[in-house]
Amino acid sequence: MLTRVTRFVEEHGDAMPNEMVVRGTSHRPKVRFPAYFTKLLVYESIKAHLEAVVQTVVSEQVFYSIWRKYLWHADLAKSNSFTKCGECVRLRQARDNAFLLPDHRDFDEKHRKHQLDQVAHRTDYADWKLRSILNPAKYLCLIVDGMDQKKTTIPHIGMHNYSKDHRHDMMMKRNLTEVVAHSRKPSIYIYTYLPFYAHGFDGTITCVMRTLCELQASRQKWPRHLRIKADNCWRENKNQYLMCLASLLVKFGIFEDVKVGFMLVGHTHTDIDAIFSVCSKKLKDNDAYTMKQLFSLIESSHKIPSKCIELDHIADWRRVVDRYVDRSIVGVSKPHLFKFFMHDGSSVVVYTKYCTDAEWMPEGRPVHWFPVVDGQYARPTSAPQPCVMPCVVKEDFRMARDSVQKFLDVLEQWQTYRKEEVDKREDALSYWKAIFVEADDMIQKQKMKETEEGEEEDVLGADEPEIYPHTFWPQTLEKLWRKFKKLTLLRQMLRLYM
Repeated sequence: MLTRVTRFVEEHGDAMPNEMVVRGTSHRPKVRFPAYFTKLLVYESIKAHLEAVVQTVVSEQVFYSIWRKYLWHADLAKSNSFTKCGECVRLRQARDNAFLLPDHRDFDEKHRKHQLDQVAHRTDYADWKLRSILNPAKYLCLIVDGMDQKKTTIPHIGMHNYSKDHRHDMMMKRNLTEVVAHSRKPSIYIYTYLPFYAHGFDGTITCVMRTLCELQASRQKWPRHLRIKADNCWRENKNQYLMCLASLLVKFGIFEDVKVGFMLVGHTHTDIDAIFSVCSKKLKDNDAYTMKQLFSLIESSHKIPSKCIELDHIADWRRVVDRYVDRSIVGVSKPHLFKFFMHDGSSVVVYTKYCTDAEWMPEGRPVHWFPVVDGQYARPTSAPQPCVMPCVVKEDFRMARDSVQKFLDVLEQWQTYRKEEVDKREDALSYWKAIFVEADDMIQKQKMKETEEGEEEDVLGADEPEIYPHTFWPQTLEKLWRKFKKLTLLRQMLRLYM
């Protein structure tokens, strides 16, 4: 019974490495169950499994004593807006409102299947991560997620100085996206950019491609297979534009195949969220007036090698691929696993609703992601360099600017402060002065455009879009192989002459 209970906790619980539970001389990371579970439901699930394999089942009281003695680090999730899975809540309500015992068993079986599916997706991600660690020359596993903007506002005030005048919701919001590249050094890439850019899939794609270029520039072993894990958010991740990127990564020979996987909604807590939690704990007790100071706190919050980058431009990916998107492809939000590879000289995709499905869909042949035009698949013939996304001035930026300005007025009162604090505040004043000058320039351009065109325009910038100034595409496997052969030949020649 103890073995089965321990295994159940490992399969269904979420480890919280930033929260340790101490009992005597023992220290264990807290394990938290999804919101649906109760101790009685855990007992009934384990009891049904043991009865199915004809094993002895202990009483409910003995199970509770086992829980208290051996599983004191396991905790049931407290009710809040972040821990509930919609499917779990629906099944729990249906079960609670059912009158007949067979109906109870039916809903319990549906919930058991749902839990097995979410455990399988976690196991699938763990397998991707393990392959990337054990065989980095062949596999690369990336996981992408964004941090809660309420925790990354600038200026950021720690709880010891937190007041009504300096509330986080009044300060400047900064989009912070984290990409974890398992088994690479550095393995954590943290990106942020000013709120002049729309927060969507363009930002996610820019962060992913920047990470790939950073990894390749660090001269680490370049893999042939890419695996990407992300949340189910359609606005940032699960949409046709991210799928177009995966298709072109295969088409241009950067990877042999790309798999894009998504956790089940409500069960997306993974190791990247644990990293965010560690960062939040560090930010809770410290002040950061600029992004440089915030990056310093984030880098010091954990021992894993990390790199923080403040993006000065966001690639306008929509402009690149919008004309190539096949509008007849619908239902992208339903599958949870996609695989892109080459077939008959063109990049194709197959998918499954869950990673546990035995067969790839659709049956018979894979799907060509790009539409057919004049007998040929419409797609970019070479890796296109995207343009820069235009800046957008929003009303919430103007409101936040007023709050930040009031805070800066307080910062100027430093005559009796320590030298370290004075330097910190001087750095903050110069930092925000540059941002406000940039914002004023944007607003001035907006007013000029409104005067010329006679109507309001939210989008700022020149008529001719600016080209993205950074390298967007990593080098292909073929180019890397040619470089490798040249270097090998050069080394052989040097050995002959030495």
